[in-house]
Amino acid sequence: MSLLRAMSPYHVNIFHADLFLAAQIHAAIKWFNVDMTQFPLLSRLNEAYNEIPAFQDAMPEKQPDTPLASAS
Repeated sequence: MSLLRAMSPYHVNIFHADLFLAAQIHAAIKWFNVDMTQFPLLSRLNEAYNEIPAFQDAMPEKQPDTPLASAS
């Protein structure tokens, strides 16, 4: 899923930008409690990223070396 996919149902590729955006959006929500209602496109991207198993597996809290305090 990419920015283009979020805007168009015909685009299905994942780009390098998606790899960076997914991490930044996740951090904004989880660590900085950003209100994503102000950013509907980024919210749709986050929802799309969360449906992709590789993105789910890459979440910081799923990494074996994540400190227990930040895993909750």
